[in-house]
Amino acid sequence: MLKFYLKEHRYQHDPEPKYYFQTNDGPAEAIRILNTCLSVMLYLLKRNPLASGGFIGTLKPEEGENATNGQRFRIYSQLARDFFPPERWEHQHSPETNAYLLLNKAALGHYPDLLQQAQLMFQALYPDFSNALSDTLRPVVPPIRIG
Repeated sequence: MLKFYLKEHRYQHDPEPKYYFQTNDGPAEAIRILNTCLSVMLYLLKRNPLASGGFIGTLKPEEGENATNGQRFRIYSQLARDFFPPERWEHQHSPETNAYLLLNKAALGHYPDLLQQAQLMFQALYPDFSNALSDTLRPVVPPIRIG
């Protein structure tokens, strides 16, 4: 599970609020951050070809505490679909909880209960919405392309 926050918030004692902040440095900074996250994921995959992962698209303060399908979730979900092809990855998501799982299909052959293990990992990391996740997590339906 990759978690990202601004360097200036690294000593913040309350663990969750530091994930809400965003840079105000424009799109170039956001692209740099997203590239760093993708690089880390690819590095981990190189070290462990059976690695799987996931993310929470933390809500921005102006989206409200109970918002679903937040902006960060939508952006990260699009990146996951673009960079992790369905031939190699099973995509599971829960827009209601802004959660997304990427299950390595090679790992599913070795660990048939990988989805349940991933849900347990989410529950350990995010106990506030663990029940909602297990009730709402479902496969991502790829868009139909016509023409």
